[in-house]
Amino acid sequence: MPSVHDIVKEALDLAFADLKVEALVQDGVWNRMKRNTQYAHYYKKRVSLADPVSTKAKRLATFQRSQETKTSLRKFSELEQSVLSIVCRVHKIKVEDFIKVRRGRELVDARFQFAAILRLQFYYTFSKIAFLLGKDHSSIIHSVKQHKDFYDTISSYKALYVRVLNEIEKDYPGLLNTTLNPNIILVESRVGYGKRGHAVVSSIPEQFNNEETN
Repeated sequence: MPSVHDIVKEALDLAFADLKVEALVQDGVWNRMKRNTQYAHYYKKRVSLADPVSTKAKRLATFQRSQETKTSLRKFSELEQSVLSIVCRVHKIKVEDFIKVRRGRELVDARFQFAAILRLQFYYTFSKIAFLLGKDHSSIIHSVKQHKDFYDTISSYKALYVRVLNEIEKDYPGLLNTTLNPNIILVESRVGYGKRGHAVVSSIPEQFNNEETN
């Protein structure tokens, strides 16, 4: 395995040979370059040259792994499959792609929203969602956190989530436990040390409160 030092030295030797530079000048240039460079420690590192055959094999293995399924739809209940199909329909992806290992922006967003709906709307435990999606519970905690961050900061993501909720409400009237106004989102609260509270807090704008009183 050659070092960076060897590779640079070989490149300089080829250049010097092509330019027919004298040996003393070559040594002077090489010594001055090593002395003045601020990356002297870098030349001691060793690098592995890319092998086209092994690189191609790694890419093929990565592609094959991306086609593997992460979970099975047989784990899902009828309701869970319905919610999943709605999420996939709104995000314009296939259910088969959703359960595969492969990653893509639209796939990741759909998984975040599916996990968030199960957690925030149906009070599934993180372990239960992890079992369905073939992940560990810490990944689901991260997914729900990312969902909340994306909902607050990315308008396109928020619009898709609201569409998903509206589609669920259309197919299953009264199933969701929140008004489907875009300004309302369920917030999970935590109580005490390690104890989870399942209280639901809705941020309802004042204009809607006034309308209800009138």
